[in-house]
Amino acid sequence: MPIENKESPHEQIIRDNKQINTRKNQINENNITDNKIKRNLQNEIVPNLKCLEYKTKEGESLIEILIAQKRTPLYGINGSFNQTLSLNPNIKINNPTFKEGEVICLEDISKTKNPENNSNKENLEDNKNSNHMVYVEGGVKYLRLIEKDNDNGTSATLLSRPMIITEGGLIQKWTPNFQSYFGINFGISQIMQSDTSVVIGDDIIRLTKYILGVKYYFLPDLYGNVEYGYGDELLFRAINTNTMQVEKMATAKLKALGGYTFLNFENLKFHGEAAFLINTPFNNEIYASQIGTGYEAALISSYETKDWEVRARLHYSRYITNIPPVTFDYTEIGILLRLSAYLPQ
Repeated sequence: MPIENKESPHEQIIRDNKQINTRKNQINENNITDNKIKRNLQNEIVPNLKCLEYKTKEGESLIEILIAQKRTPLYGINGSFNQTLSLNPNIKINNPTFKEGEVICLEDISKTKNPENNSNKENLEDNKNSNHMVYVEGGVKYLRLIEKDNDNGTSATLLSRPMIITEGGLIQKWTPNFQSYFGINFGISQIMQSDTSVVIGDDIIRLTKYILGVKYYFLPDLYGNVEYGYGDELLFRAINTNTMQVEKMATAKLKALGGYTFLNFENLKFHGEAAFLINTPFNNEIYASQIGTGYEAALISSYETKDWEVRARLHYSRYITNIPPVTFDYTEIGILLRLSAYLPQ
């Protein structure tokens, strides 16, 4: 019986490239190219992927090459960026730039003969079409609220019990690297103690906020987020010498955020975030505030699949609202857990 000689994936990659280059009458140049591709692959088996050689231009980045070659989707576990890194294990950095004439291996996007490849292509199309998500989030946070009277130099500090927070909303993924979201946030606040001997009245308050935001990935590991929120904020004032009134006031808050993925284990990722906060003024017969500012820092871990995502977020924020002659200084520490899932098509 004849013995079938099976090719390894790397040998098949090189053979396919030679056939393409023969049609282009570039045999001598392709012999050099084959050796470069062999060095790039470093004898590492990459199953179910076919290779098309590409000669780089001076200063050209990997993302620019993939966009120019119309390889979409660009990001994600099965995106062209990660597939290209799999074919070229010697590329170790994010979005590298190349010199003139370097040869890299790009994935062949016309994989119609292999049933497994066809299945992968269908999965990619499913992921691309599944751009509607729903999310629910819950957690707790602690609030410290300091009131300072700048005219007479007095101050008072209030601490909250664990504030229960719940949120639900929708996420719309317009492109692989751009999405928008809308959510409604509910919370319950109860003051635990203060540093004064004054009795605190009406200390259990329900808070509601509406959130609208957009998120954009500039690079696979670098993203930006702009979020607009409108809802209740805690305040307090003296009713008389013995009683302090805790209440809420509706205000708008704008958050500009930058994030970076510093650890990436495919499905499991760890992110760091930093944000700048702006509070818009609010006015009524009692309060007349100025624009407030603040900052926020967060550590996030997330686990993603093609159908759902779970995320845990630990954050610290501080922001100040001025209501002359009084300044309100807010400090929050909280942890939130979010579950997101794609809606059926």
